[in-house]
Amino acid sequence: MCNMRRRTIGPAIALVSMLMLLAGHGSTVLAQPSTLVGSRAPEIKAVGVRNESVQVPARGGITVLVFWNSKYRLSLDALAAMQGIWEAYGARGVVCVGLNDLGEEDRAVEQLAERMNIGFVLVSGRAASSAAVAYRLRGVPAVFVVDRSGVIVYVREGWDKKAESEIREIISKAL
Repeated sequence: MCNMRRRTIGPAIALVSMLMLLAGHGSTVLAQPSTLVGSRAPEIKAVGVRNESVQVPARGGITVLVFWNSKYRLSLDALAAMQGIWEAYGARGVVCVGLNDLGEEDRAVEQLAERMNIGFVLVSGRAASSAAVAYRLRGVPAVFVVDRSGVIVYVREGWDKKAESEIREIISKAL
């Protein structure tokens, strides 16, 4: 009896693992954020830490999403760069949204925004965590640019000196 269970459980586990792999669970190859380029952006409706309503993708506008958290210095660099992008392009219909992937407390996020002079919408809590799953987030910072039609046109995982200029170029082309 015990050997019979082993013979049926082993193949059953292999079958479940294969099905999960095909569905994209447990596979970084199938679940990479970059595979979202060219597809409709997952919708997000949330309230920012300063009580602003936000909808992604923004209707008729270009949306730039930055996933971040306060525990990782490059995330703060990305936030600072997004502030510059928002200042440069906000009047032209570009909406920037910062999503805190750790769901840090709203008050802490709001205080950080004040210290860094962040003027665009920051979202924390359950909405930000759900967005991280929908956008297949693997780490922070990560930036997504969504065009006027609601399609993801650019994904950037990580942050370096070239990131801001790349994002500005993508936005300029999308405008």
